[in-house]
Amino acid sequence: MNFYEWIIRLKDKDSPTGDLAYDISRDKNFPKTSTKSEIIEYLDSKRVHEDIIDAFNVAWKSYQNYLKNHQE
Repeated sequence: MNFYEWIIRLKDKDSPTGDLAYDISRDKNFPKTSTKSEIIEYLDSKRVHEDIIDAFNVAWKSYQNYLKNHQE
């Protein structure tokens, strides 16, 4: 499961991660990748607020933990 697929499932959550997921779900150009550097590059190109970068970093850590706990 890539980051996009993982975070979209959280779009209704009442939290910074949920807010980020909601915004991502509405952004047709958001990268459908699991590469952190590509996502950071995309967010930087959009000149998002630092709070969005912080929310992404928290979400990325959660995503990495999810992957570790759900290895096949």
